[in-house]
Amino acid sequence: MNYDPDRAACVLADAIVLGDRVAARKWQMSTRTVERYRARMSADKELAAAVREKNASIEQDLSVMRIAFLRKALAEMEAKLPDATLFEVAGAVKIVGELHQVAMAVDDDRPDSPDTDAAEAQSGIYGQTLVEH
Repeated sequence: MNYDPDRAACVLADAIVLGDRVAARKWQMSTRTVERYRARMSADKELAAAVREKNASIEQDLSVMRIAFLRKALAEMEAKLPDATLFEVAGAVKIVGELHQVAMAVDDDRPDSPDTDAAEAQSGIYGQTLVEH
């Protein structure tokens, strides 16, 4: 298969979020190909910029999903739960909200450099959600 810079950017953005093995499986390629893309990115400024852009899009999608979940959870709780249970479940929703705030803080503190160390990029702090490109 010929090199496609957009595909390479998608693969590398997924590798940051999901890890190399999961991204390789998702894109039906070897982990070695993911590693070659990463090596190529260090010399290709356009690829590095495309990876940053795709990664920002993934992060935005995850943020939107968390907020949508919180809104839906609150509406469902209000509609279905008696007041006593509502208080207990509200505590669980509060935890999800706090996790969202932590994720936002981590995003603010995270360097936007796509050539982040591979171990750091695979740390799992961005969850294991598959995102289609």
